[in-house]
Amino acid sequence: TESKASEDPSDLRAHPRPAVAKPPAHISEAYGRFNPADSARILVQAKGELMESQNHLFDACDQHIISEAVRAEYHAMAHAVIGQVDGWRDYLQSEEARRNVERIRAQRRRNRNRNRNNENENPNPNPNQRNQNPNPNQRNQNSESPE
Repeated sequence: TESKASEDPSDLRAHPRPAVAKPPAHISEAYGRFNPADSARILVQAKGELMESQNHLFDACDQHIISEAVRAEYHAMAHAVIGQVDGWRDYLQSEEARRNVERIRAQRRRNRNRNRNNENENPNPNPNQRNQNPNPNQRNQNSESPE
């Protein structure tokens, strides 16, 4: 039977909640970064928290809060995610990932330089908008009256 966790921090039923909430957040954060070493570091944290969750499952089973069948089911799920996290982390730490990142960064630099060159060639990016003063350094003669 499912029990509602109490508000008492010493209650084992409350302990797994923070542990199981962190790994998805860390995995998302690792995915959102474009730095393999940094992402790999975050995945190590996610793996540790998944293993902590597995430990909480054993404790909950030992204290008869959950059944062995429930513990085994959730333990297997966490184990599968740990395998995926390990595989991703191994890739991020590989030479292949380093080469891919360098290739992508070089492409981004080329695109930025190309965009800058296009902006310099066409200072008025909106072709439908007419430039009122073709020479921006020249002032409107009507605005200056000689005294």
